[in-house]
Amino acid sequence: NDVISYDSFMSLITYDKHPSVQCGQFPVKYVQEMIKAALSSLEKDGNQITYDRFKACFRGIAAGYPYNTDAFVTFIQLCWSGVFKKVNNDSIDEQEAEQYVEQIEAMLAEKTRQKVKGSENESKTLLRLFKHFDLKEVEYMEYQQFVDTLESFGVMAPKKELSMMFDKWCKKTQNKENKANENAPKRLYYREFV
Repeated sequence: NDVISYDSFMSLITYDKHPSVQCGQFPVKYVQEMIKAALSSLEKDGNQITYDRFKACFRGIAAGYPYNTDAFVTFIQLCWSGVFKKVNNDSIDEQEAEQYVEQIEAMLAEKTRQKVKGSENESKTLLRLFKHFDLKEVEYMEYQQFVDTLESFGVMAPKKELSMMFDKWCKKTQNKENKANENAPKRLYYREFV
């Protein structure tokens, strides 16, 4: 019978790796309290957590997780990173990269919904903010303008993940100029992004 003590399990959590801490949405202390409250049901039965109780608890947490399943898995992998393999700084596989990007996209979608004004829809709200940072009115952005736009929405993420998201969307919005010149700076044509 596989068991772990509640205290040992809780000591494995790296709260500062939680996605909401990483993007600046919540402070570490708040996330600690949130996770402890969510896992409080595991503290029963003489401080021993069985595999079945662990699964039942995390099914409940997953059901209420605000994004998608991949984002929930990323949350688990980040908060219990000591249990999972360390991701090499320079090489993560395509699936892992996509999970990070999807999580940032989910945060951006939620922040965009919160910033909708009057009769605007989410697309118009996002377009309005991209245009605000497009000082030359060229309908594309380079990396720093993209980051500034996301930060204006309150979406803060590590540079590496933002860079992956920017690269993903640049590939989807490439124009003939970028395809012809491999050395051209990466540009995100934001009308297609929106």
